[in-house]
Amino acid sequence: EGRPPPRSVSTGNPSRTDRTLNLLRLRTRRVRGFLGGALLWAGLLASGFPADVQAQVQLETDLGFQGTLRLGRWAPLRVSLSNSGRSRTGEVFVRVVRGAGAWAVEYVEPVELPHRGKRTLHFAIPVLGTDHPVVVGMREPNGRIVAEHEISLTEYRTAETLVLALTRDRDLEFLPSIQRRKTVVAYLRPEELPTQWIGLDSVRAIVVHDVSLSELDEVRYRALRQWVLAGGILVFAGGGSYSILQGPREADLLPVRVMGLARAGRMPVLPNLPSMTLPQGEWVLIDSVEGAGEVLVRVEGKPLIARRSLGLGSVYFLAIDYASARLVGWRGNFALWRMFLSIDQAAVDVESLAKELDVNAENHPIAAVLRQPLLHFPPRAAVAGFVSVYLVLLGLVLKWMGAARRLRPLAWTAVAGLAVGATALAALWMQEPLWRADGALLQLKIQTVHPGTDAGRAITHAGLFSARGGRHDLSLANATTVMRGIAGYGAQPAADGRGAVKATRRGGGLRWDNLSMDRLSTVTFTLESLAPSPVEISAAREGGVTVLELKNRGRRALTEMAVLHRGKFYRLGTLNPGSSRSEDFFEVPVRPRDRADPVASTVARRIGNGLAGLGAEIPRQLIHRYFRTRILADVADRIIWMGWIVDDAPELRLIGGTQHNVTLTLVVAEIPL
Repeated sequence: EGRPPPRSVSTGNPSRTDRTLNLLRLRTRRVRGFLGGALLWAGLLASGFPADVQAQVQLETDLGFQGTLRLGRWAPLRVSLSNSGRSRTGEVFVRVVRGAGAWAVEYVEPVELPHRGKRTLHFAIPVLGTDHPVVVGMREPNGRIVAEHEISLTEYRTAETLVLALTRDRDLEFLPSIQRRKTVVAYLRPEELPTQWIGLDSVRAIVVHDVSLSELDEVRYRALRQWVLAGGILVFAGGGSYSILQGPREADLLPVRVMGLARAGRMPVLPNLPSMTLPQGEWVLIDSVEGAGEVLVRVEGKPLIARRSLGLGSVYFLAIDYASARLVGWRGNFALWRMFLSIDQAAVDVESLAKELDVNAENHPIAAVLRQPLLHFPPRAAVAGFVSVYLVLLGLVLKWMGAARRLRPLAWTAVAGLAVGATALAALWMQEPLWRADGALLQLKIQTVHPGTDAGRAITHAGLFSARGGRHDLSLANATTVMRGIAGYGAQPAADGRGAVKATRRGGGLRWDNLSMDRLSTVTFTLESLAPSPVEISAAREGGVTVLELKNRGRRALTEMAVLHRGKFYRLGTLNPGSSRSEDFFEVPVRPRDRADPVASTVARRIGNGLAGLGAEIPRQLIHRYFRTRILADVADRIIWMGWIVDDAPELRLIGGTQHNVTLTLVVAEIPL
């Protein structure tokens, strides 16, 4: 009573129902186990590969040279990418804020990142100030950003003079202490040099010691040589091994030919320091003979210091070890390195560069041109003649009206018809081409050429004028062109998201997209590049006569050629493509009072009209911009040749739409006699 009934126990085979239930229970446990394992593996995969795709692409940056920048110059930027996720394609962007109106410019390179792949990309970017950070990132074609990093420029140190040292066991730590300006020395391995010459734009000098230039790959060596052509200073210093300086690349650059080692017991007096003699005692130096340059100082008949001009730059040779204790402790070492680094000339370059930067964009030549009614208007004499004819005809009609009073109504009709017809004719004849096109590009270029070199530095002052407004895309023919300045008058980047002008490298060129302009607005650019020399030129003196050899190797004629020799101006006319010419110039004494005349005004007042349909004022602006404040006494020891290329190949092009292009190039060569 009160007990539960006894449970029955089956002693035989289980029934079919029991077998079915057991099978269902087993399958249920298997399904649960499978689902649990799947969830466990999903968790493990989620922990190893986060859902956030930004963690799959790692991005590292290296800007400048060992944390050092020069304001107002371009700096190298190395971007390293590593991908731990799936394969990706997209583009790496570097966003830089520049310009008087805080323009945001993106420099873009396409990239492919395979699974577990790594890529390194090299950029060169302008550093005009430290107020705005540099943003580096990667985005996919759909616009999704998979990695982004912000570089704060306030964390970098700035220098007025930046020197690179390619050396293994010698330092230049004495250099900042003896220089009065803020000097920073950075030590690099050959493989760390930039791949483009604009990446070396912030470097004042490179000192090479016991390092062979053969360690550079072809891209970096070409960038180094182009940097010298653009105005860099390269210093080769002696050391324990002379064979390094006998390499083919060193022989191509050095001002001397290296022969071996030598010993010297009596050191000379430097010409710029007559009261200071180099430390005495026995010295081991590099034995050499005079080569492509000039010997500045000799010791016992052997070159001690030599210099070679290469384009706008210089290559120095010092036969002794610059890091020798006797030389470092010498009190004249400051003057020695002041000569190598050309500190005085550097100050002048900085002052002239400041006029090109965005903060002074109102002084841009294109802005000055557009403020004057000169571009492609008829010459003033033609306008004056048109007005004179109009007034004469009007006077004749009025006189006829006075003689024939009965025809006065008809005469007034004739006066009205004459006024309407003359106005319509003037509107058609004098209509400004800049107003008819979607965009008008004005490009005024100054290119310097040098004997024995196939390229020279070109400064282009360009401007885009838009009468109708709208969005414009531009392209640069040379991807290594340095954009010194960009400023807008009524123009800004297009407001689409981040609103940045996008600079994309395409092959050997550069494309600028996303430039939005208002009506009657202007964007000005200052470009610097290394362009092929359009003329092959050489000069030699023979018995008091200067012989000038010219050959036009370009595709366009050189017009209005002229020579300034010993302060005298000579016209040479036109030189057609492929043609050669030889000119002789005799020594002519210059009066002392004439030596103080400005070179710019001496040349500008002799320029003829009709260059590219422009008035004489615009070519004169280029002349004044090149010669600046120099006087005839400054150029008495050289011959200056100049020529003009009308409708030269434009460096900046407008993509799409109706356009009007005006290009004028001043080509100048200065050859010491």
